[in-house]
Order: sequence, then structure tokens, then C-alpha cells
Amino acid sequence: MKKYLNYITLGASAFLAVLTLLLMLAPGISGTLFGTTSTVSVYKLMSYDGGVGVVFALIFTILELLAAGFLCAIAFLKIKFNFDWIVAFCAAFVAVLGCVFFFLTKVFVGYGDSSIISLGAGAILCAIFSLLNAAALAFYGLQLKK
Repeated sequence: MKKYLNYITLGASAFLAVLTLLLMLAPGISGTLFGTTSTVSVYKLMSYDGGVGVVFALIFTILELLAAGFLCAIAFLKIKFNFDWIVAFCAAFVAVLGCVFFFLTKVFVGYGDSSIISLGAGAILCAIFSLLNAAALAFYGLQLKK
């Protein structure tokens, strides 16, 4: 049963990473001025000044996906790799960093002190799913370490 739990955890981790990449199409920042609301997706925020933080969040999300894919390949092909728990914990740490970068999207773009601009649903959901991915990867690492 432990083997199937590991497969489910790795599958959930890969799914959450892909879902995070897809949710970057959702609004990352929304602003209301004179009753008109405009939104900008997380991907579009990369082209703005200070979008380096969003680029790092994208890089961390891609690293999460690569680590989950690597761990899935090791598990399904039954390759003997003694350091897979270290890869899982490092990927969980990267996922937490990605979560922090998604939550700080408004600050990175330069609207951190503005009350007109608010953090959009896309950035918030990306951060939440990145944190869930970190939990899944850490759980998988703990299962391997036992």
C-alpha cells in the first residue's frame, strides 16, 4: 500500500505543478480606478519593470515540475537511487520559495504600497498550489526516509 501512496503523492505533485503553471494565465494583479477594474495575468507581469520576482516564481515552478517528473520516473521505472528523498526535500524547499514569490508579486512589480492595486486570484492560487506541492513533495520525502 505504501508504494501506491507514493505514486499518488508524486502524481498529485506533478499535477499541482502543472496546475500552477496554468493558473499563471489568471489575473495576477487587479486594479480599480474610477469604478473600472483592469487585470494583468501573472505571465504578463514578467514584462513589467520589476517582473524579475515573477520570473523567479516561474523558474521555481518549472523546477518543481522537473523534480516531480524525475521522481515519478525513478519510482515507476524502479531505479535504485539512494538520494531521492534529498531531491524531494530540495524540491519542497523550492516550492516554498515559489509560494513566497507568488505572494510577493504585488511588491515585485512595484505596487506594494498602492491601495488601488490588489493581488489577483491567479497569483494567490499559484501560491496556494505551490504550497500544496511543497507539502506533497515533503510527504513523499518523509515516506522514503522511513
